[in-house]
Amino acid sequence: MASAQESPKKRIVWTPELNKQLFVTLINCLEPSAINYFKVAANLGEGFSRDIVYKRIYDIKKKGVNMVEKSTPKKRKVVTDADENS
Repeated sequence: MASAQESPKKRIVWTPELNKQLFVTLINCLEPSAINYFKVAANLGEGFSRDIVYKRIYDIKKKGVNMVEKSTPKKRKVVTDADENS
């Protein structure tokens, strides 16, 4: 059996997929009573409540997490009177 000194350590590259896996694992390892939902909501900022944070963590535990970036809708060109007259 090779000693720890003989085996080279592999450097971990934190990809978005690994970050997602770490996040989900962390959430799944925590007991609900260990999470301060009010503090999490306060750190997320205005518009977040304890209930919103609780539901999101519950959904992540039960359904998994979707971290797909949503694309923004394409801007439509607004036709003005000047454009119509040219």
